[in-house]
Amino acid sequence: APVGVATANDRPDGRTFLDVATADALVLRSLVDTAADDLSGAVHLIVPVGADARRRQLAEMGFRADLTNRSFAVPFAAVLDATARLLDRPSLVEIRQVTELDRDAVFELDRRLMADTPGLSGWQGCRRWFDDEFASAAFDADGYLIAQEPRTGDLVGLVRFWRNTDQPKLGLLGVVPGHRRGVVAGRLLASGVQVAAAWGSPAFVASTARPSLQRRLRDLGAVEHGGFVRFSRLSSLSQS
Repeated sequence: APVGVATANDRPDGRTFLDVATADALVLRSLVDTAADDLSGAVHLIVPVGADARRRQLAEMGFRADLTNRSFAVPFAAVLDATARLLDRPSLVEIRQVTELDRDAVFELDRRLMADTPGLSGWQGCRRWFDDEFASAAFDADGYLIAQEPRTGDLVGLVRFWRNTDQPKLGLLGVVPGHRRGVVAGRLLASGVQVAAAWGSPAFVASTARPSLQRRLRDLGAVEHGGFVRFSRLSSLSQS
């Protein structure tokens, strides 16, 4: 009978991830080593935060932890209070719903911002994945907002909240270089939070690998409830 399964998946940032399903340490080693024999570049695995036994197994196999992403339940009330004043501050951008804008331009903005997210350097995007999100049950145009510079028409920032059935989720908040020292990010967050708070949940889910943002979320009363650690190792072909 099968005692484990390993599946390799290529992500739009050029990274290859192994999804390994087994509780046996010897089977884990065999599956990973066998799969890595046919791969080039680095091989990555995702391990839940707190899965210490699996983390030790991977360390013994030559993997190293290179990114820790933590998830939080963030109270809407605290974020609304912290960002309310930003809605009244003057800004050189307009906040618009995603459905009011050209989809190709939004995809390019998404690609740029995703590539600037920790752990996603080199992100080129997948148009099919991107378009599928607009057809998902969690999509709500009210919670997917874009900052646009009126003079040039350039899209310079984005915030998107997914309207999940259990809790809203902050999918992405980002601003392109050149607009990060003003109030664009704050305006986007304040606008998105106002919309998502009206959906009825007392908190939303946010995940980040940036230690500075993790500290800020804790300062707002956010409660950590999981996350993952990314482990990486050069494949056998790369080492030879």
